[in-house]
Amino acid sequence: MTGRRPPLVLRLVSSYVTPVILCAALILSLFKYDPPSYGEYMYPEYAKIIGILLAVGISVPIPLMFIYQTLKRKGGLRQRMRLASKPTSEWSPLIVEDRCKEQADGQSGNTSIGLMSQTDAVADTDDHDLTRYM
Repeated sequence: MTGRRPPLVLRLVSSYVTPVILCAALILSLFKYDPPSYGEYMYPEYAKIIGILLAVGISVPIPLMFIYQTLKRKGGLRQRMRLASKPTSEWSPLIVEDRCKEQADGQSGNTSIGLMSQTDAVADTDDHDLTRYM
C-alpha cells in the first residue's frame, strides 16, 4: 500500500505469532468455560448455548478457510501455506480512485485491508454511490 514492505518483525508477528495466540485463546476459552452468572443468578441453559454458538460461529470460519485454501493448493506444505495466506491477483482496492492510483504507481499484489475482488467492485460501483465507503 505504501510501496514498501513492512518490517520483518511485523511480518513474522502478523503471519505466525498472532494466529497461534488467537487459536490458543479460542481453544483455551472452550476448555476453561465457566457458565455465566450475575451474582447468585445462573443464566438458563439456552442462553449459554447461544453464547457458545456465537463465539464459535464467529471464530471457526477463519481457520477452516485457511485449511481449505491450504489443502486445495499444489506443492509442498510450506509453499501451500504461503500461497493460501496471500491475496489473489484479482483483488484490488474497493474505491475506483484508489484502484487507479494503485495502477498508476505500478503496485501489484495489494495486501491491505478493505479489499474486494475487481468483479465485485465493478458491479458495486455500477449500482451504488461510492461516497458511502468514505
